[in-house]
Amino acid sequence: MSENFKKSLNIYICHYTKYTKRKEYIKNQLNKLKLNPNNIHFIEKYDAGDYDQKINEKIFLDLKVGNNYDLSREKASWYARKSKPRILKDSEKSLALKHLDALKKIKDSSSDYGLVIEDDCYFCDDFLKKLELVVKNLPQNWNVYIANSTINMLNNKGLNRIIADNNYVIRRKHPSTAGTVSYLIKKKSAEMVYYDIKKNKISWPMDWEYNWLFK
Repeated sequence: MSENFKKSLNIYICHYTKYTKRKEYIKNQLNKLKLNPNNIHFIEKYDAGDYDQKINEKIFLDLKVGNNYDLSREKASWYARKSKPRILKDSEKSLALKHLDALKKIKDSSSDYGLVIEDDCYFCDDFLKKLELVVKNLPQNWNVYIANSTINMLNNKGLNRIIADNNYVIRRKHPSTAGTVSYLIKKKSAEMVYYDIKKNKISWPMDWEYNWLFK
């Protein structure tokens, strides 16, 4: 692994501050990577129920206004026809705001891309070496890389699943995010997504919202 790659990689962690064990867990994971501490950015704003409620009006679509319900339904109609728009939970809004803040930080950074993870992310062995290989093999016009070849949900035994590591980058035909536990996003793409959300607002949990935006 090159030192240039190690120096250029910035990681943004969406963290719910009340989950102190999760922070301890993810910090232990990050320490193994031996990155510059200045490249590690915890997103701790916007905890559920702990942000200005005016943000709801600015960021989230009010389904009761105009044709917003139909607009929201259109977003998911092409891959989840039976799903009906609903009011998002505070926890879903909180996570969406944290991801949005991560996008803002990436677009304002001096790096070409950033890695966004959630605080229950699990790093495979030789993660940085494997990620550098992936980045070198991405096409020049890449936008987003979903790095979920291995998923280990912390303290959720019913959700624990480990998917065999991929040796190659696979372009998915379906533009699904495979969740938001981890993704690498180009600075320009982060900027586009950030301003699209600011303009058109969020009406689904963030992984579904990304499905629509990436489409």
